[in-house]
Amino acid sequence: MGSYARIIAGRLLHVEMVFVGLLLRLAVFLSVFPGAYVDGATREFGDGRPLPLSACEWHQGTLLTNTSTGPVESIEDCRFVVRDPEFLDILGSSPKLVELVKTDAHEGGAWYPDKDEFYFSSNKLTSSTGQIKTDLKKVNLRTRNVTNLSAPENNTPNGMVLDNDGNLVVCQQGSLNQGGFIQRINLKTMKNTVVADNWFGVPFNSPNDAVVKRDGSIWFTDPSYGSVQGFRSTPKVNNQVYRISNIGVVDAVADGFTQPNGLAFSHDEKHLYVTDTGFAVGWVSDQSAPVCLRWGL
Repeated sequence: MGSYARIIAGRLLHVEMVFVGLLLRLAVFLSVFPGAYVDGATREFGDGRPLPLSACEWHQGTLLTNTSTGPVESIEDCRFVVRDPEFLDILGSSPKLVELVKTDAHEGGAWYPDKDEFYFSSNKLTSSTGQIKTDLKKVNLRTRNVTNLSAPENNTPNGMVLDNDGNLVVCQQGSLNQGGFIQRINLKTMKNTVVADNWFGVPFNSPNDAVVKRDGSIWFTDPSYGSVQGFRSTPKVNNQVYRISNIGVVDAVADGFTQPNGLAFSHDEKHLYVTDTGFAVGWVSDQSAPVCLRWGL
């Protein structure tokens, strides 16, 4: 695991358990529900470990025996739902849900530990020229100040991730007159470069999300959501998953998707998991619901 990955993993154990979600409510790896905290003196998980007062245990029922599936206690009493005992190691003894700031936010989600900043992309906006775009933004987790980072009007950042050197890798979805591309930003100098913008001379559709492997290669999904949503031209290539090598060579590593979206490696990096969210656009396909696919590497 790279140094930044180790730092981030340690950060998740911070006692305050600060989370950011779509409205920058930091809600990472948790099932969050409204309601009052549970008031109880002795509460234990199934394996005997104590449960925090703000958490409750998940029970997997069965239809054949007519036993319910869900939180053991009232969902209104749960801030955090524990579905696996290892989650208790992350929660600690007194987890809290803290709202840092409310702002326009859509996707991305990359924490830069050197400055304790969280980078993300905004919802779709319309520029002064009528061009659909999104903004690259950041929030300082200490001061809670939100900064809108200026970008060309034809940029539409979406998913992003830190590479092994602490640079920000951004999926730029492109526009009607510019194809999508993968961008790298040096967060110390803010200098940006284009990592890749085509596959065998064919422009990408609208790069959506990316992960970086330990060997430094960049893997990303390329659905056609930009075209579906009206800010990209008609796709010229299938919706695929790509790999960019350390010397910039682009290879398609998986296809057959409706709309490939989020992706993640298993811990040993022997499998790549990809979420196909094609159903969200109402297309008739073999996929009636989101699916997560796995490839052996």
